[in-house]
Amino acid sequence: MIISDFNSVLNAEDRIGGNEVTWAEVMDFYNCVVECGLMELPTQGNIYTWSDKHEKHRIFSKIDWIFINEQWFDTIPECNARFLTEEISDHCLAKVTFTEERQRSRRSFQFCNVWTQHPQFMSIRQRGLELQCGRMQNVYSG
Repeated sequence: MIISDFNSVLNAEDRIGGNEVTWAEVMDFYNCVVECGLMELPTQGNIYTWSDKHEKHRIFSKIDWIFINEQWFDTIPECNARFLTEEISDHCLAKVTFTEERQRSRRSFQFCNVWTQHPQFMSIRQRGLELQCGRMQNVYSG
């Protein structure tokens, strides 16, 4: 489990106010998360974990993240994560609690539309489809 202020958003919806989120801003962090085999631990509470605390034209961002990998997901007891209400700090505190029972199901696939703006999106998508088709052929030809 990795819990940290990564100072970066992953999706266009991760910021309210300020500049619009761009693919260039997301790309390096997204690639790092994918290459490390990480997935976000679902959280409750505050969605936006940081704010600039200005009186007018406040900016809210989700830049604090809790990540796990597949091995963690498959072996560690279920846990719940919550970002608490913003107080003195400009960041929300994160609280993770573990439960005894294991009643977890796999998260559904989520897609961030900003990825389609990447110049290589279509070629990467096509390569993925070709790989998937090759795997399916191997399964059926057996």
